[in-house]
Amino acid sequence: MAIIKQVEIAGAGVYPSTRLNQRERKGIQVSNAFVPATPGDWASVPTTLDTALDTLASTLTDATVQVTVTTAWDFSVNGGAVSSIPLSVTLPDNAIVLEVIADVITQIVGAGTIQLTVPTDTLSLGTLSSADTVLPKDVSPATPKKITANRVLQATIAGAVVTAGRIRFHIRYILGE
Repeated sequence: MAIIKQVEIAGAGVYPSTRLNQRERKGIQVSNAFVPATPGDWASVPTTLDTALDTLASTLTDATVQVTVTTAWDFSVNGGAVSSIPLSVTLPDNAIVLEVIADVITQIVGAGTIQLTVPTDTLSLGTLSSADTVLPKDVSPATPKKITANRVLQATIAGAVVTAGRIRFHIRYILGE
């Protein structure tokens, strides 16, 4: 289906594209960028919208597109032992990480630190400790970091056990060559 000059918005009628606000136009541009998927298009059918969007984002090939993916470390789900814990996001080969924002939802409790890492590439994308408050914090690397293959992000707990906390990481990247 192609949207050329007009679009029907929520059954309210047909409007010329010039009368759409910027958010509606962006939504239409994004919807035109992907062919409708069938269950056969997925290695495994996504269980949530976030999972589906992360999967689509990891398949983009246009280096001019900035992609933001999110993942979370949660003590009640992932535990707090000194270890490396795989998270739910895979960064694609040649992703160049530009920015990482950590949204501390529940403050970290314990003497350990939590570091967002890319295994095998030995990249640290940011570190948090119990001193970090519940405000979002920019933990971006000092310089952009390039991923050398598809990599699952990890939360690495170091130094000591963490006994509570929840952090949502927002990772912005572009695709290099």
